[in-house]
Amino acid sequence: MTTPRQRDHGLNRVSRLTRWTLVVATAATGLFGFLLARPAPTASATTSATPSADDETGSGPGGAATPTTTTKSTKSGASTPTTRASRSSAPLQPPATVPQRSARRSRATSGGS
Repeated sequence: MTTPRQRDHGLNRVSRLTRWTLVVATAATGLFGFLLARPAPTASATTSATPSADDETGSGPGGAATPTTTTKSTKSGASTPTTRASRSSAPLQPPATVPQRSARRSRATSGGS
């Protein structure tokens, strides 16, 4: 059998452990959030101002080239804007036909399949 004193001592230990676990978990969450909020480092601070042949023609797997502005660092520490082509995605195109309202009545079924 345990005495009330032993029980109280055990409850105090569990309470302290719970508080320290909460403090450590909160600090770890804050540190993780801080690290993720920082901007990712770039590949190179001295990007070439002259685009390559693929960038000029827009050929390649990404489709048409779109100009993007980047900054180029100089020896004095100042940065100057430069433009280069980026093949991130083709520009959005309008739909082939304009959506029309249907004569049918819409019906939603929740949870059914």
